[in-house]
Amino acid sequence: MSLQSFLLDRRAGWRLDPSVCIGVQTTHGPLTLSPQPAAAQALTDPAGSFGGLSLPSGVAAGPHGELLVLDQSGHRVLRYDPGTRPFGPLGCLTSNPPLVGGATGIAVSGPGDVILADPVNRRVLVISGDGRGVRAVLGPLSARPGEPPVISCPDWVIPEGGVHTEPRWPDGDLAPWAPIAVAAGATRIAVLDAARAVIVLFDQFGRWCVTADGSGPELPPLVDPTALAVDRRGQIYVLESGKATVRQLDADGVAVTDIDPPEPYRDDFRPVMVAVDATGRLCVSDEAGCMMLGAPEDLQACESGLEGKVSGLAFDHAGNPVLVDKSQQCLVRLSDGGGYPRTGEARTEPLDSGWTARVWHRIELTACIPAGTSVRIDTLTAEAAFDADTVSALPANRWVRGPEFHC
Repeated sequence: MSLQSFLLDRRAGWRLDPSVCIGVQTTHGPLTLSPQPAAAQALTDPAGSFGGLSLPSGVAAGPHGELLVLDQSGHRVLRYDPGTRPFGPLGCLTSNPPLVGGATGIAVSGPGDVILADPVNRRVLVISGDGRGVRAVLGPLSARPGEPPVISCPDWVIPEGGVHTEPRWPDGDLAPWAPIAVAAGATRIAVLDAARAVIVLFDQFGRWCVTADGSGPELPPLVDPTALAVDRRGQIYVLESGKATVRQLDADGVAVTDIDPPEPYRDDFRPVMVAVDATGRLCVSDEAGCMMLGAPEDLQACESGLEGKVSGLAFDHAGNPVLVDKSQQCLVRLSDGGGYPRTGEARTEPLDSGWTARVWHRIELTACIPAGTSVRIDTLTAEAAFDADTVSALPANRWVRGPEFHC
């Protein structure tokens, strides 16, 4: 009598149901628990202070491992050196604080220039990394999908009962953009325009490349985008207000796919920050610090351990997520890869033996089980393949509980 068997491994494929895989991954071959941030560490200067941050709202990593923090209330950008650990202001912004204006977004380009998105003054500043001066001012301008931007100039009027002049911006096609966020990668600068819900792409010297609405084959234009990130290949990742998904765009701003969050975040996750590291790994966080971390096709749910309000997110050069804790007015680094979830669950797709009324009778497991952990395999046999929803609705007594292997 011949026996039917299935081999599940990295070469044959794990044949897992992605909707029921929680806290596990197969990225590097074997089926393992997903690494998670192990501990949150507040970044301080040698005196133990947080650098005098009063309203931190963004963070970006520089080319030499330094971190740049946008402090809105202080109208400044602080540079944090992880080696010597001081917080120091960016030069030209110290001598002229109004330059920061109403900046809400910060990024660092490949050459090391600091880029600020200022929706109040309708402009993007490109500042030399050494802080000696402003290299370029992008805007105010009007950005429409598929068209080169045009300058948008206001009329300056004195409002009734006022003393100082205020800008009166044009309407219609010449209405100015509202750059609320900025990201940089692969010699590109990506600016998120909230006024028209478009992505405006420039090269690293501030020359316009393309304006895109983020649509693509079978994917609609962006609606109320709020944050973005760019990887080293120029791919763009965008968050939209009220949506749990992450929109992935190619280097020209054309939509590729919508990345769904993993369980248990699928229904109520509302991300506000996104970052990507040098290897293409994504980190997505909501305001409460609930996060998704991993390759775009294999994001895993994890907790930052923060109890504050996250207002900024970046990766440092070691690949550790760095968050801005707005409520505690500090930077927090998560030591990545040192911890694991307490439990993980993976469910295979139906494995058809081809034999009627034949029950699977043996499971062979090749595994390395660390001390203090265990593995259990439960089985379910049926005459027909069930879809994921049907399996989830089955009572617990339909499953045959397997023995636990302890170490």
